[in-house]
Formats: sequence, C-alpha cells, structure tokens
Amino acid sequence: MAGYIGTKAVNLSTTAANVGNDADIGGDLTVDTSTLHVDSTNNRVGIGTSSPSNKLSIVGSGNGTSFSNTTTSTAYNLAQVVANAGGSVSIGVDNNIGTAFSAGNYGGLIKSTNNLAFQTDSTERMRIDASGRVTKPYQPAFVAKNAPSTFTNGVDIIWSATALNRGSVYNTSNGRFTAPVAGLYQFFASVRIENTGGTVTYHRISFKHNGSYVQSSRSQLSHRTATGYYSHAANDQAIYLNVNDYVNVTFEAGGGSSSFSTAAAGEHVFYGYLIG
Repeated sequence: MAGYIGTKAVNLSTTAANVGNDADIGGDLTVDTSTLHVDSTNNRVGIGTSSPSNKLSIVGSGNGTSFSNTTTSTAYNLAQVVANAGGSVSIGVDNNIGTAFSAGNYGGLIKSTNNLAFQTDSTERMRIDASGRVTKPYQPAFVAKNAPSTFTNGVDIIWSATALNRGSVYNTSNGRFTAPVAGLYQFFASVRIENTGGTVTYHRISFKHNGSYVQSSRSQLSHRTATGYYSHAANDQAIYLNVNDYVNVTFEAGGGSSSFSTAAAGEHVFYGYLIG
C-alpha cells in the first residue's frame, strides 16, 4: 500500500513504512511517545522525553549517552563539543534528578584510561597523565635571582634576573611580581647578609602588598658588630591578590649600620606561584 509523508511517497505495510528518498515533515515528529520527539515549534529535539527543554534533551534512567567511533584513524575525534566565542562547555551531573553515575556516586565524573588534556585556544593548558600527575605549564610562577651587591636599610630588594618567569610576571627593573589573575599566591624569599660594621640588633626582610607591609621575618643578631659576621633571613607567605596587585620584598636592619654586603649572589632567592 502506498502513502505520503508530506510530498514524499511512502510504502506502507502493517509493520513498517519505507521512504525511498528524503522526507519532509511540516510539524512535530514523535516516535513511540517519547523515544524520539521533534518539537517543530521551538526547534528542539528530545530523546526519552516528549517535552525537550533545550536544543537537545536526553532523559532516561540507566546508562547515559555513549559515543562510539570504529575507525582507528587519529584524524577522527570520538566526540566534539564546541562553543562559539564567549561561550562555555560544562560537563556534570544534576543530583536533583537522581543518583549520580558510577559506583562511587560522584557529583560529576570525567574519565579517561590514558592522559586527559585540557586545551583553550588550541593550546594545551593542563594535563592529567595516566599516573594521576597534574601539569599546568602556563601557571604563573617566577624565580628571581641576582640580588644587588649591597642592601640598604629600608630599601626594596631588586633581583635583576630570573631563572623562571612564566607569564612575565616578575619585573627585573623594580623587583615586583604583578598578579595576572586574581587568586591565592605563595611567596618565599631568602637572603644571606654580611654586616659591614656598626651595631646591629637584627636583619629583617618583609613582603609588601601594593606597597603596604604584609609580614616580616627577623634574624636576631644580639648586637653583633664584627665585620664579616653573616646572618640569614627567610620569609614565606600566602597572599590573596587581585588582578594587577603586586608584591615585592624590602630589607631592614635594627642598629646603626645602613649598608650590608649580600655575600654570594647564589645564596639569595625570591620566588612565587599561583596556588589557585
């Protein structure tokens, strides 16, 4: 028996309808109530629902959606989710609907048996390898070196070179680290100082956040006066920074002397990195 779907001829039987060519459907399409439903009014497709709320809504119990690609060629992706400029892609589980998937009942799960890489703008930004190690090659970080030949009381320390300056976050001209993104940062500074004369009760290095003191670390000298006496001061601190906030290190000493030799240049360091 013959019939039509729109303007297309269809061969009909008691068990099937065979369309030889394209089929044009002017209204909604429903297969077995909610197995597949096309909402022509709102331009939505539902699988497992007759009332899709998004462009594509997949609803059901049991296992979720799976994607299979039988080719072994690396030129083909298993699946792609693409967002236009300014958009975002989210993967997760709505626990209000029911128990989350997997035996552990996680609130969300992204799973891979090999490396799992994350890219933005076609560049890999983070990787979790098969052993669970996480690498973030673009995480802001720096290691400053080459302190000046002398420290002056109350004057900021400027390390003139870097062993690492990821993201160009440390300025070798003014000794400042500038935050490229808001977050919690960890800093550490350490110096070795030789007294060049005079009564000195302590040496101290302090972190300054946007020019204001944050924390100090004191090296007590008990009124050492002898030239050639070395002391050491170190400081570490976690500081929350907003975008373009800066952190630097200043040197202070208690007593009469105002200038101090910094001894071997390789014994001083100032570094920091973004925690998150």
